[in-house]
Amino acid sequence: MSPHAAGLIRLRPQTYRLAAIIALPLALTACDAEQSLAPDAQESAPPSVAADVTPGFATTPQRFVYAIYRNGGYDISRMDATTGQNVVSLTNTQVSESEPAWSFDNKRVAFTSYRTVAGQTRRDIYITNADGTNGHWARSQACSCDLGHPSWSPDGSRMVVAMSLNGVDYIAYLILGTGQLGAFSTGFGGLPGTQPSYTKSGLIVYVGPTHKTVFRMSGTATNIKALYTAATPLAQPAVSPDGSKLAFVQAVNEFGNTDIFLRNLTTGTTTKIAGSPTSDAFPTWSPDGSRIAFSSARSGVSQIYTMTPTGGSVTKISKSGKPEGGPAWSH
Repeated sequence: MSPHAAGLIRLRPQTYRLAAIIALPLALTACDAEQSLAPDAQESAPPSVAADVTPGFATTPQRFVYAIYRNGGYDISRMDATTGQNVVSLTNTQVSESEPAWSFDNKRVAFTSYRTVAGQTRRDIYITNADGTNGHWARSQACSCDLGHPSWSPDGSRMVVAMSLNGVDYIAYLILGTGQLGAFSTGFGGLPGTQPSYTKSGLIVYVGPTHKTVFRMSGTATNIKALYTAATPLAQPAVSPDGSKLAFVQAVNEFGNTDIFLRNLTTGTTTKIAGSPTSDAFPTWSPDGSRIAFSSARSGVSQIYTMTPTGGSVTKISKSGKPEGGPAWSH
């Protein structure tokens, strides 16, 4: 199976189709969440680190990582979030990496890549330092399930991830020190949902199984609360650093076009803040909450922009001219 055949959120050079944005692909086989495979000599090598990284990179705020199309797939790079300069490649492979996420101390980056064991290709979570060094799989042993959309806990000890099992998507946890992986429980089975992320306060936000409701819960999957329900599918919820606002992507027509909306969690008002004839997607907040970065193909090819939370002062950050998307701002 081609590594590109089942991208978790596959970035496209021209537009983001709705199915690619809101849906996790079906699992290739059923899997026990706690099951791990013995090390296999046929396991594919992890993504290589690009030659232009600078060891000893001192992490600073106001940077973000993103996916850029080259070498026949998407690689992960880092750049200055205000100027688009100081570009550093974290990966350089012929498979697609996507969904980068910073640790809260801004020292590490996790993302989704592809891992082949005994001829089976799965999505899995890979980690590098902020300068691209010390690359390794989040779990030393692969799972016969698909993992994606990693998000770090504030203390860096675990991640919340999306796990696809037997065609059903679940919210799962991954303990980094032990490699333990399991789906959160509803008391009657795994917690269905996708695209989870930790907030600064340690809560978890995710999209429910109907793809029309954003939920919030504690880090132990208790006190589940619906934050917003839409009439059409939505995706990629992102809570502001102060916890008062929710940015998200929502379908606006049957052709897969999506716009970005902002929900004020205090007043309950919802406003469209980014829209164009092509899809706008992947909102991510600046550390101080003053700007939101996002991807858009409004210029003819997917590029990265920033704007204020009201949708003003839109600024194009991308400089390469190549398709870029999926930005993740540092904390």
